[in-house]
Amino acid sequence: MDDIKQAIFDGYFANPQMVRFLMAENLALKSYLHKKGLLDPEEFKEEKIQAEKMLEEQVKKDLVKTFNH
Repeated sequence: MDDIKQAIFDGYFANPQMVRFLMAENLALKSYLHKKGLLDPEEFKEEKIQAEKMLEEQVKKDLVKTFNH
């Protein structure tokens, strides 16, 4: 059952257009912030870890809502 849940979780992000858009946005933002001297790699690493946790929690909530309806 855990394999099925993981496959569903992974499939949530399987939209190639969304992935391309987000990758381009992410790269543009990081490039801009780096050029402006506002992006510190260590601070960014910490923020990224927090963002990944927040995203995972939100996806889990979304999937629970979907399967409970």
